[in-house]
Amino acid sequence: MSLRDEQAKVTRERILEAVGTIFERQPDEAFSFDDLSKEAGVSRRTIFRYFKDKDALLDAFLSRTNERLGVPVWPDCEADLVDLPPDLFEALERNSGTVHALNVSVAGREVRLRDNKARQAAFRKSLKDASKGLSRQEKSYLEAVVHLLFTTSAWQIMKDHWQLEGRDAGKASAWAIGLLLDAAKAKK
Repeated sequence: MSLRDEQAKVTRERILEAVGTIFERQPDEAFSFDDLSKEAGVSRRTIFRYFKDKDALLDAFLSRTNERLGVPVWPDCEADLVDLPPDLFEALERNSGTVHALNVSVAGREVRLRDNKARQAAFRKSLKDASKGLSRQEKSYLEAVVHLLFTTSAWQIMKDHWQLEGRDAGKASAWAIGLLLDAAKAKK
């Protein structure tokens, strides 16, 4: 890697790190490129050299955040629905400041909703066998509730309202999802 490439990588990372700092410090405020420029110590022009627009910047930030978790954030199969939550929620706990900010900020909500169709497709695929024999409405309910139990919002509520640490919150979520899967399969 050339020195220029290395510097570009460091600058890009500095910008993304500044996004996280801003989200954590002021999650209820509108996202500002002036604030980002100041926090990252780079010009607005530099930000736009790395990210063509706000959407690209926020997508990169979410992708980086998900990579840092080190755990898949969506299921790929039915087994993931009960196997992943303990590890995922433990990872969310380790990154609680950023995760909380993404949950409550307007920009965080926007970026999460942009990949909603792909997220829904992952849950539908993972629940395909379990939902056989359910009515269309029941299938929709199962998908929505299992998705809810797999989210950062579920982790945040269990943490804030029930004082469950990451892994235990994930075990509670996995337990509930397992019960739902068993109930759905019993309807066949």
